[in-house]
This record gives sequence, structure tokens and C-alpha cells, in this order.
Amino acid sequence: MVRNFILASGYSEAEIEAQLARLGAKKTGVSAESKDAARIAEAAYWERVRNGKSVSVADLPRRPIAETMTAIRTDYAENEWEWDFVKPMVYAIVALGYGDAALCEKLGLSPKKGLIVSGGYGLGKTTAFDMCKKHGALYAEIVSCLTLKKIVLKDGYAGVDKYETRRNVVFDDFGREGATANNYGNRIDAVADIVAARYDLFRAGKIGLTCFTTNLSLSAIAEAYSPHITDRIKEMCNVLILPERKSYRQ
Repeated sequence: MVRNFILASGYSEAEIEAQLARLGAKKTGVSAESKDAARIAEAAYWERVRNGKSVSVADLPRRPIAETMTAIRTDYAENEWEWDFVKPMVYAIVALGYGDAALCEKLGLSPKKGLIVSGGYGLGKTTAFDMCKKHGALYAEIVSCLTLKKIVLKDGYAGVDKYETRRNVVFDDFGREGATANNYGNRIDAVADIVAARYDLFRAGKIGLTCFTTNLSLSAIAEAYSPHITDRIKEMCNVLILPERKSYRQ
């Protein structure tokens, strides 16, 4: 069951909720003026990210984790999502996006790794990352792997070079693009090549999080690409496999 992901470290859900409350309590009593200033600073930060300018995590005023979780849960309630099902994804994405070692430990996650979320279509994988990014988890971009393939086919690798080094990127729908493409007679594996480049930087400790959503199992990824790529992904990422259930899109 997916709830076992949250409880894998042996901590109860109540203990995890208490940890979130303690983290949130660190920044209580903030004035409305300070919150407004933080929102303006955050907007300026993301504008620099969008424009490809140099930024530091220290430049981003962070909303308390408990406040982030409350905002995300409210969004899900408004959209009639089943919170108990999506909660493991949300906890993992927020904990890693904030780089919170204490919360990662309680969830059984390595804070130095990204996250691959594997499960059937229509289970809310992309939505979970979108929600968490919207409410403060530090992910620079969520990019479709199919889009990357199209860019490479049109413009070559120059159009996707930035994804080899950019911090905290989510590669959405990994596997949907197909392992190979043809560019003027040259066979290319656009996303696999990006994964390989990011892996080298990960081993050197010179890159942020690499995350994926995929409808494929790890064994299917190995068949579509190679066992070598799967091994690299498992080394770079915490793994969350969702249980089977009916698509939310139906």
C-alpha cells in the first residue's frame, strides 16, 4: 500500500505530522508586511530563474513547510483529489524540494537524491509536482520528455544543453518520448543523454535534484533504454512506486 511509503522508516504518521508542525513553528508570528516582502522577493527569484540568470537557494525566502503542506492540501480538496493516495508523493516532493534532512529521514528518503515516481497514467504524478512547486518547493522547472525530444529533432542538442546542468529539474513522462529518434540520419537518445550528463555531475556533487515521473516500471525502463540507464536513475533518485488504481481522468 502506498501509505507504507510514509511509514517505511518506522515512524507513525502522527510523528511525521508533529515534525511538520515543529518545522512550521520556527517561523510563526511573521508580520503581514514581512510576508508581503517575502512574496515580492520570491517573485523576483523565479523571474531570475526563468531568465536563466544565476541564483542561489539562499536568495529564496522559504515559506514554512507546515504552511506549504496546508496550502497544497487545500488545493487538492478544492480539486476533489483523494488526499490519502497523493499524500506520499506530496510529502516526498516537499521534503526533497525543501532539502529538509530531518523530514527526509522520517520518510526514509535520501535528501541528496531526487525522486522518480512510477505509476499508471492519470494518477496525479505531474499534478503533485506542479502543486508542490506552486506552493514553494524548490523545483526550477517541470519539462516534458516528449518536448525535449522535439527540441532536439528541430534544433539539435544546443536546445536542451541547459537541462544537463540545471538544478532541481523534473523530467515529466519519462519514456513517452521513446528511447531513440532520428535527426538527419543520426540516431539520438535525447533524454538518456541528459540523464547520463546529470549522473556524472551527481557523482561529483555538482548538481541539484534530478526527478522523473513515468508510467513505466523500472524493468520497462531498462528494456526501453538500457539497464545502465536504470541503474543510474536508481543511484540518483529515491524511488516511489504507486499502487494500481483507476485513473483520475476517467
